[in-house]
Amino acid sequence: MIRNLCFSTAALLLALLASCNKDDVITDGGAKPVITLDNPEGIYPVKVGKSVTIAPTVGNAEGAVYAWILDDEPAGSGPTFTFEAREAGVYFLIFRVETPNGKAEEELRIEVNRLQPPVISFPVGDDKVMEVEIGRETTIAPTIANGDGATFVWTLDGETVGNDATYTFTPDKLDDYELTLNAENEDGKAEPETITVRVVERFTVSAVFPAPSLRFGQEGARNVSLGRPLYLRPVLEHFHNPTFEWTVKDRPEKGDKEVFAFTPDAKGEYTVVVKVTDDDGQTATATVAVTCCDDEMSHKRTGGTNPFPDKVYEYTPAPGQFINEGGFSNITTPEKAAEYAQGLLEQNTQGKNYYVSLGAWGGYIVVGFDHSIENKGGYNGYDFSIAGNQFAQSSEPGIVWVMQDTNGNGLPDDEWYELKGSEYGKPETLTSYAMTYYRPKDDNTGIQWKDNRGNAGTVERNSNHRQGYYPQWIDMENYKLYGTRLAANTTRHPITGDYYNNPYDWGYADNAGSDQAAGEVSDGDQRKNYFRISNAVNADGSAANLKYIDFIKVQTGISQNSGPLGEVSTEVLAFEDENL
Repeated sequence: MIRNLCFSTAALLLALLASCNKDDVITDGGAKPVITLDNPEGIYPVKVGKSVTIAPTVGNAEGAVYAWILDDEPAGSGPTFTFEAREAGVYFLIFRVETPNGKAEEELRIEVNRLQPPVISFPVGDDKVMEVEIGRETTIAPTIANGDGATFVWTLDGETVGNDATYTFTPDKLDDYELTLNAENEDGKAEPETITVRVVERFTVSAVFPAPSLRFGQEGARNVSLGRPLYLRPVLEHFHNPTFEWTVKDRPEKGDKEVFAFTPDAKGEYTVVVKVTDDDGQTATATVAVTCCDDEMSHKRTGGTNPFPDKVYEYTPAPGQFINEGGFSNITTPEKAAEYAQGLLEQNTQGKNYYVSLGAWGGYIVVGFDHSIENKGGYNGYDFSIAGNQFAQSSEPGIVWVMQDTNGNGLPDDEWYELKGSEYGKPETLTSYAMTYYRPKDDNTGIQWKDNRGNAGTVERNSNHRQGYYPQWIDMENYKLYGTRLAANTTRHPITGDYYNNPYDWGYADNAGSDQAAGEVSDGDQRKNYFRISNAVNADGSAANLKYIDFIKVQTGISQNSGPLGEVSTEVLAFEDENL
């Protein structure tokens, strides 16, 4: 009894101490403290070299004692806390409040981001020379990373000439000019970039109908099935505001657009000529010999049962960090390169993960099957699949093209049709695009390129890959690739600085889009993307309405250097007919 009485007395005393007396009325203890962060998400970003002050609101704070714990160490004892950001990283902070009535605490996160001053890159080669035409207005538009909110200063031969992100120049004399761009944002100044602007009389204009590939078909030759329209579009260079005149067998046609739909009325040979005229009178002509073959169904192949390609017809990569490596290191002919690529694809059907890299923009691989793949959507509406090694934050989209064996000779020397994807038709997607790669004098240097839009650049070297990047089985001193170019889709993490090659929505190989196979796979292992033949389009974007295909080409769709990751380069590991 005595022990219980003592306990009850002690409890009563504690209750009285915890109560308050207002107007001689005894009440219960006050409420516990309540913390309301000044950032509801509890995340506080700050740049290196800056500071951030965290000032929560604390309710019921009478008699409060405050504590701040940073990464498990005491860091402060007041109602606010100021963090000095010295190194990039993520820091975890606990704010604890104790009163006689209880305690409360909140965990929050401080993200210290690296300073990201602007980075300027002009579309020029290693010689830092850009050519422009005399008397013609030219807008010079460098790539400026971290350019949002930046200020700009352009100087021409030391004189300030502009304050925009681009500079418009209309030269009136033949000369070399020194053009410099300075840029600055809240994080700091960019390294100034200077180029030489060389004024020339006039670029040489050109128009061409390219061959289907580097190995198959001929420039200026096309095949078409009887009854099918052939959509012709020349690849142009150095035209500004072109107009078009088309003739067939020396007879003028009504078509005056860049794309001309020609439907032969009988089997045989036809000569189609386009004359392209610029606004200053410069002209170029391109001729294409069109062979009208049997009707579309004449050469459809049936009976084959192998869902995988039976042959790699061509492996023509662009330069890149994975070219000439591994089993390709001793290969010196296009035929051997294709054979070795075929061997890798065959092993991948048995569970291996041997990727075939297509290099920088435009590099491609062409495969064929022992049968025609029908347009019937055998797997969830898809006709075939292509496996890449994409994963979260690492997509390198490849554009897919398909071809029928129109002339029936068993070779991919007919008409390629692009499969439209999510980026097709957007202003930033460049069609009728071409890029020329140049063999370097030394394997220890990057690979220079120029495109048909007046731009130039370099496929940069990667310290992890020290071999030559120019395909050693291509014996030409330079080679030109044609196709469609997608806009770069690479970002950098604001804290770590890591590069992320992001996916596009759908329609591309080696791309973590909505059309990739479901399920979990390890990063870098093969994963399918699925494709529909019904997405094949003509050169003007209209539906091609192909009943079947015989050949598939995958081509790297992006031109982008991603720092230590190297160039964006599509990788393929397998192809499969999903109708079987």
